[in-house]
Amino acid sequence: GVAFQIALAETTGLKFAAVDGIDILDAQNRATLFAVLDHALAEGWIEQVIILATALSEAASTKAWPENWRVFWIKRDGDASQVRRIEPAAEVAV
Repeated sequence: GVAFQIALAETTGLKFAAVDGIDILDAQNRATLFAVLDHALAEGWIEQVIILATALSEAASTKAWPENWRVFWIKRDGDASQVRRIEPAAEVAV
């Protein structure tokens, strides 16, 4: 899984990883994943990570990510997809 992707990213020099399906993780395991990825980013083993998850609503997706990460909402619209950046819950006006 993730450890292999981080090792491969660092060894090959690509510094990139992609993690899919994190919506199936409970809150504790999701927090652990984020901590591992933050550590890998801080150590320079990876520079970019794409994380994919299904969210039932845009509002729900703002609560699932660390505040310092960029999060994009991708919505299927017929034959096209709409993509836009969303702000973490801490930055959203109440």
